[in-house]
Amino acid sequence: MRILGLAAVLAVLLPAGVGALTIERMTRVMSSGLPQSYEVVAGQALVKFSSGTPAAQKAAALSGIGASVANEIGGMGWTAVALPSGVSVAAGVAMLKTLPAIEAAEPENVYRPTRTPSDPQVGGQYGLSRVHAFDAWDFDTGGTNLVTVAMVDTGIDGTQADLQNKLAGVSQAFDPNNNGAQSVNNAPTAACNHGTRTASVAAAEANNAIGIAGMAWGAKLISLKVFNGAFCTAECGGAGCVTTDQAIINAVNYARGEQNSVALGKIVLNLSVGGAGACGTLLKNALNDAVTAGLPVVISAGNDGGAVNAPANCATSSGGTGIIPVGATDVNDNIASFSSRGPELLANGVVAPGVNILVDDVGGGIASASGTSFSAPFVSGAAALILSAKPAATPSEVQSIIRRTTLNTGISALGLSSGGGVMNAGRAVRLAATGSAGNDEFDTKAFAYPNPFKPSDTPSVTINLPKGFEGASRTLKIFTIGGQIVRTLSGLTWDGKNDGGRLVASGTYIFSITIGGTTKRGRLALIR
Repeated sequence: MRILGLAAVLAVLLPAGVGALTIERMTRVMSSGLPQSYEVVAGQALVKFSSGTPAAQKAAALSGIGASVANEIGGMGWTAVALPSGVSVAAGVAMLKTLPAIEAAEPENVYRPTRTPSDPQVGGQYGLSRVHAFDAWDFDTGGTNLVTVAMVDTGIDGTQADLQNKLAGVSQAFDPNNNGAQSVNNAPTAACNHGTRTASVAAAEANNAIGIAGMAWGAKLISLKVFNGAFCTAECGGAGCVTTDQAIINAVNYARGEQNSVALGKIVLNLSVGGAGACGTLLKNALNDAVTAGLPVVISAGNDGGAVNAPANCATSSGGTGIIPVGATDVNDNIASFSSRGPELLANGVVAPGVNILVDDVGGGIASASGTSFSAPFVSGAAALILSAKPAATPSEVQSIIRRTTLNTGISALGLSSGGGVMNAGRAVRLAATGSAGNDEFDTKAFAYPNPFKPSDTPSVTINLPKGFEGASRTLKIFTIGGQIVRTLSGLTWDGKNDGGRLVASGTYIFSITIGGTTKRGRLALIR
């Protein structure tokens, strides 16, 4: 359940002036049987003593286990108790419950402000839900520490109302028709609409009642235009609407030189550009230099359904490069048919929404766009959130956090097209901010996705395996809620039909999957 503001938080339980809370994580089992990780105040618990217990008796009872009264919670009949040094909250609560004078004891929960932007189109941004952006924003929106997403693209329209307040530093242009020559492009202009649209996915302003909400709406933007507008139509067409190695390299080197500057702070590079061919040596060197300087590099994988394009293939097939190729998914987390794929994505990348994405457009207004170009800024925005929460993180650490916390695809063969899986920014930013990703069932449980499953919308439901079990042999069985066998399968997908080939009725079904010698079970809802 979400708490709608800090006004409801009982902050008075701690004495004024103690400074930042020390937070500890605990785990509870939900009614579903799944574990849930949550935050509590470290070194403290809330206690209800028997009615009429005098202060001296309270102090004496607590001193027996090394605890003490922190303060009385006025008018509530409860006491805040300081636990013995070095004792976990779980252990402390357990000890308190053994004392005869105590009727109840529990941890003191920690709450965070929940953030849902007021932007009129946010409800239509399915991509934000698919990458769990709303959960991420409970921890950071990108403004805790200064972070800037550098858009190496066709340029940002500096008059776009949803973006103009997000621009930082001095935007630049690098002319591909003149050997990548650099010029100032402050109050930037756009060669065509592409760079404005991708920038809005990454970091459009939020809570301004305009357009959409960007993934990292507290972060800044800088426009590094690498296309010449004289050769591009408004929709980024035209035979001459291209860029070059030199233009991109100069833009990357400029961003590297601005890392940790007063104006831009930490920088994330977003390159929603690509073309067939191998990664060029000079460009690869420039990208590696940027990573060495601390800039995570996020690149769209390509839209031809074939091999990962350049420069995303500069990530190579060796993991941990700090260069993150990004493929595209649709509203149901299926891999888009156009999304490029290959070993570079498997070793270093993830996937994110890239079909029918709502974007801010040049000159104002909202458009819908598809392509891995629009998947990449979801990830660069998440990288900005991570750096805002944990500014000391290196590019490889940012990459690892994003890949470790994905929604597991559960099918090892999909790795070439899905990389580490569908990005889950909620878990990633939680991990960066607190040291725990929470929702540990994603790592230990098998679960169905999508759930509920609507055969009229999605051809099949996939049973996603715990990480580390993807390559094992398996047997999948589907049962009714009453235990009657419906279907036995050797794969991980179910089309909603029984062994006789007929679509089953709407209802709750149990799945049981045997992976090697281990059996995992779960529930899914089917809606016809």
